[in-house]
Amino acid sequence: MFLVCGSPGSGKTTYVLRHKAQNDLVVDLDYICAALMGESGGVRLDFRPVLQTALEVRGLLYQCIQQRRGKWERAFVVTATADALELRRIAQELGAELVLLDTPLKECLERIRNDPQRNRSRRKFERLAIEWHEKYNQSLKNPIISPHQMK
Repeated sequence: MFLVCGSPGSGKTTYVLRHKAQNDLVVDLDYICAALMGESGGVRLDFRPVLQTALEVRGLLYQCIQQRRGKWERAFVVTATADALELRRIAQELGAELVLLDTPLKECLERIRNDPQRNRSRRKFERLAIEWHEKYNQSLKNPIISPHQMK
């Protein structure tokens, strides 16, 4: 089990595509939302209309992972959660290894600018990447978490 986390533009999807095998489970809120809207996972739409339902579906998938239900071999759970303590909690809850894609903000922003699928919402993704880095770095200042524990 792998909890793959990082900023928008950090390479989470690319990481999963490179490492997953045919019988692996991939849980990605973007893909769940796209599926609920009848779109492919690569389409970047406004997911607000289906977000609550998608969160419930993701919760059910988390339960399947925790209980190891299904015939999948490995699970890759993708998240943009930016709080280090919350990431550790989720990883522990799922029994997953934490894979932090600590891609520098400058590189994330460059990837977002060069991603044609993000053209319509480029500014939103840039803002989300900046916010992710700020929140993540702030969460590392928590005395309970030291940066080396997240690497």
